[in-house]
Amino acid sequence: MSEQKAYSPKVHPGLTFVILLGLCYWAQWLYPLSFPEKVQDHRFWFAGACLSIGTIIGGLAFMAMKKCGTPVEPGSEADKLVTCGLFRFSRNPLYIALLFWSLAFAGFSGSFWFIFGTLYLFFVLNFMVIPQEEKYLLKRFGAEYEEYRKKVRRWV
Repeated sequence: MSEQKAYSPKVHPGLTFVILLGLCYWAQWLYPLSFPEKVQDHRFWFAGACLSIGTIIGGLAFMAMKKCGTPVEPGSEADKLVTCGLFRFSRNPLYIALLFWSLAFAGFSGSFWFIFGTLYLFFVLNFMVIPQEEKYLLKRFGAEYEEYRKKVRRWV
């Protein structure tokens, strides 16, 4: 195990999520891209389902991290590699929850801008946030993390 205790994230996922929500609302106000009428009647069911799924996934992942004594905040010192709970199926269940919450905003707002925002969030997480975290975890936990990475997929 390496002596590297923490790292400074280049992109904060939570802040990115909040900024994207604001930008999507602003874009919808400037240039509305609303869902078609056929979809409008069902969008709240979709939004509620996404919100529920995201909250359950996020809650279970949060509890697994707390149970292991590992902080949830990106860039914080990880004392233990979390491999229990939902982390047995995905290395990033908290980010999956964030994507579901983003889709919930799409449903509640009825705006395609939030679909675009969710896609952008996915690319930021997949190509900027997660690679930096994985690099840190590899330095921090070495072979233990490499073995975990071989067994568990990045997303699902």
